Amino acid sequence: MTFFTGDSGRLWLADTDSQSFEKCANVQSWGINWSQTMIQRDALGYTDRVITPGIRQLSGTARILYYRDPPNNNGGDGISLPNEGVSWLMQKIIKVDSDAYDGTFPPTDAGGDPRERQSARLGFKLGLTGGGTNRFLSFYGYINSFTMNCNVGEVVAADVSFEADGAPFKNTF
Repeated sequence: MTFFTGDSGRLWLADTDSQSFEKCANVQSWGINWSQTMIQRDALGYTDRVITPGIRQLSGTARILYYRDPPNNNGGDGISLPNEGVSWLMQKIIKVDSDAYDGTFPPTDAGGDPRERQSARLGFKLGLTGGGTNRFLSFYGYINSFTMNCNVGEVVAADVSFEADGAPFKNTF
């Protein structure tokens, strides 16, 4: 029998078009929450509540420490997993539009196609490794909250909340 501890935890991320998950380094913690609504179907004269399972929801959180690799020798400063998870996520969810502000106040041009600035659907794989086994839950979803804090005496970190889009496609827990 194998017990797992926090240092066994792992988080892998993927673009939905790549289908290739990469480990996200510097993850301090993650958590998942599964819930299901219940649809009440009792009627007049019933003495007990009668329910039917309804919509399921999978959501979670992760805390990822901010880290950036130094620019490579050819001057490139591209962002990549595994080490740069916070920057990688920020590029996927925070979309910029250089045409959005035309120098006047209030701005007169909202600029661009809003569909081009939607947050990306991502692949998530949360799991545990150890004892010769890998246990994980894989699903696609969206980041619905991103908070990055900088405090004296602490490593800069991002707290990320996410929500699954549909049912998980793999569960080996």
